[in-house]
Amino acid sequence: VHHYLAKFNLDLTDGSYANLKKVGELVHNRMELIQYHLIREAATLARKFGPADYRTKWKKGWLPIDTYKKHDLNTYPLKMGWEELRQYVIDSGGLYFSALSAHMPSESSSVIWGFINGFEPPRQLITDKSSKVLSVLVPVPEMSRLHYTLAYDVHPDVQLVIAANIQKFSCQGMSFNKYVDYTKTPSLPMSKVMEDFFYKPHALGMKTMYYVNFNVDNEGDRIEITTEAEQGCAGGACTL
Repeated sequence: VHHYLAKFNLDLTDGSYANLKKVGELVHNRMELIQYHLIREAATLARKFGPADYRTKWKKGWLPIDTYKKHDLNTYPLKMGWEELRQYVIDSGGLYFSALSAHMPSESSSVIWGFINGFEPPRQLITDKSSKVLSVLVPVPEMSRLHYTLAYDVHPDVQLVIAANIQKFSCQGMSFNKYVDYTKTPSLPMSKVMEDFFYKPHALGMKTMYYVNFNVDNEGDRIEITTEAEQGCAGGACTL
């Protein structure tokens, strides 16, 4: 996502309404295209191999655009033929999958692919991604040509709008992380916690939250390469 956004030379540190609308519309247009074709291909597979043998709303013609929580920052004109797609899904008897799409930080798979994480903003331009079996240096794509805004510099409302415009097209929840710059926010009053971590995400239709990351250890200092060691989920929480 942030590779895609970097191509538009956006100011992701700007939390103004006008900038949020601009970022939201870009993500909306891209995600609509992806999800439309994802649903259509899943219906095509259902025609070929049979729909998922499970009680779902897909076979009744339900689409994610029917039930997302509408907000001014996540509602934009739809460009694809959704009603034609609805009938195509109904005629297919539903989808080949009972649950189609979800979005997570993809920490482990990003090590294997040697790529930056899903819809997460990059923490550094070059990251040493390590697992129990390998360690790879992962640069952001087109690093010499594009300007990236790092995770702790992205305005929190910008990251929320990005996630909300992905969430509304998805049939499952998202592992949505928050980033708090300790140098700019040395303390968090409960009113701020409730507003940023609960009220705003709920208003924009987010279904789930994940981690809240603080850059406490280095107090915001920029280093060229950082190490993210994967320790697995044995303790009940995955280490990023």
